Amino acid sequence: MAEGAAHHKGMKNILYISHKPFLPIKDGGTQAMALFFDALSRCSDVEITYMPMVTTNHAKVELPMATPLVQTTPLKISTKKGLFRFHRILGSIPLNVLRYMDGSSEEMIHELIVQKGIDTIICDGFYAICLLKSEHFKQHQVIYRSHNLESNYWKQRGEFDAWWKRPLFRWIARKMEPFEEAKVRLAGQVLSISVDELYQLEKWNPNTQLFLPHVTPNSPKQVALNGKNSIGFVGDMEWVPNERAMRRFIATLWPIFHQQFPHVKLSLAGKGSEKFTNPSRAIEGFGFVDDLSEFIHQQRFLINPVLKGTGFNMKLLDALTYQIPLISYQSRLSGLTDIPGLLSSIDDHEFIQHMERLTLHDAVIHGIVDKIQQNTQKHFNLKDRVNQLETLLHGG
Repeated sequence: MAEGAAHHKGMKNILYISHKPFLPIKDGGTQAMALFFDALSRCSDVEITYMPMVTTNHAKVELPMATPLVQTTPLKISTKKGLFRFHRILGSIPLNVLRYMDGSSEEMIHELIVQKGIDTIICDGFYAICLLKSEHFKQHQVIYRSHNLESNYWKQRGEFDAWWKRPLFRWIARKMEPFEEAKVRLAGQVLSISVDELYQLEKWNPNTQLFLPHVTPNSPKQVALNGKNSIGFVGDMEWVPNERAMRRFIATLWPIFHQQFPHVKLSLAGKGSEKFTNPSRAIEGFGFVDDLSEFIHQQRFLINPVLKGTGFNMKLLDALTYQIPLISYQSRLSGLTDIPGLLSSIDDHEFIQHMERLTLHDAVIHGIVDKIQQNTQKHFNLKDRVNQLETLLHGG
C-alpha cells in the first residue's frame, strides 16, 4: 500500500491510445478525442505517449503541439491483413474487431509499454482497448473511455443500413455484445461520454463514471438576428441516421414550416449534404465545410432532427460552443434536458413550435444566448474535467 501511495505522488507515465488520429478534427469522434487530449495534457505530473491508430481510412495524422511531456508514436494497422485471417472469423471475436488485429499491433504496443515503463494506459474508443493483452489489465492502470456502446452501433446499422448489409451487421452485433461486455469488465476505470449509456456500462463495470466533453465558448459575432434567415444543420450525411433523419425532416416537417416562412433557408453542412440542395424549397447543402465557425455564425439557430443514435451527440457541443440555440428531439439530448440553449422536443409538433418561436421572436433567441453564456461552464467546464482526470490518475 505504501508503494502505491508513493507512486501516486510521482510522475504518471501514460500511454494514450486513440481509435483514430484526432487531428485533423473532421467529425464528432475526432472532436471528442481532441477535447479529451486537451484535458489530459493539462493534468499535473504526467508524461504522455500519444499513439493514434492509423489505418488507410485515417492515414492523415497531424501531430498535437509538441511539448517535452508529449511524444507521438503512430500505430499503423493493416485492416485488410487483420480481416483476412479466416481461421479466426468463426470464433468469438467480432468481424470488425478482427480488422484491427493484424498480428503486429498488439506486439508493438506491448514493446512500447515495456520500453517506456508505462504505468497507465488510456484507451480512447472501443477498438483501442481491443489491442491490449490480458496481462496489461493485470499489471497496469487501464482507463477505458467509451464513446458509445459499440454493440448498439452495430444494432442500429443492422436496422437502418442498406438492406443487403443488414444481415452482416446483425451478425456482428450479436457477437459484439458479449465481447464488449468482457472488455469493459477488464478495465480498471471506465469513463462514459454519454448519460444515456452510463447505466449499461455501470452494470458491466461498477468503476464507471460520467465524463462529459468540455466546452470552450466561442465569442458570438454581434450580427443582427433580423438579418439571419437561415436555419442550420451540421452532420455527416454518409452516416445513415443523419441521412435518414434529414430525408424525413425534409419530407414531413420542412414543408409545413416552409409554407409559413418561405423566406427562411435550410442550410446543411457536412459530407454528402450537397445532394439535398433544392432551390425551389430553399434548401442548400454545402458539403464538408472547412470553417464550421463561419457556417454556424450565419445561422439563426441550429436543428438536429435525428431521432436515434449512439453515444454523446456532439452536435450539442456546436450549439454550446458557438452560443446558438439548438432544437433537438428529447431522445438525442443525452439526458441533458435542463441545459439552456438545448430545446427539447417530445414530438414533431413541438419541434415545429420551437422553430416557429425562434423564427418570430428575436428576444427569445437573445434570452437563450444569455443563459448559454451563464450556464454552460456549470456542466462542461475544462477545469472540472482536468480535476476529474487528476483524481483518477493520482488518487484524491
